[in-house]
Amino acid sequence: MNTNSWFKVILTMGNFMNDASKQATGFKLGTLSRLVNVKDEKNQRSFMDYIEMSIRNKFPEWQLFVDELYECVSLEKG
Repeated sequence: MNTNSWFKVILTMGNFMNDASKQATGFKLGTLSRLVNVKDEKNQRSFMDYIEMSIRNKFPEWQLFVDELYECVSLEKG
């Protein structure tokens, strides 16, 4: 899986969460650092957590992507 595919997964999941009038065709790379701040309705799980969990459970062959997501979180907290 290449980086472009990872971005498409994130975009698709974000659009799934948005209503039909707010569908995006892309996003700025700076947005990725804010994914840990976007929380669910109970303010318990971040969008980044949701992406990681979904990919880990549904696409185990993409484990490299999950590993790279953890690097993004640690860089963001750095």
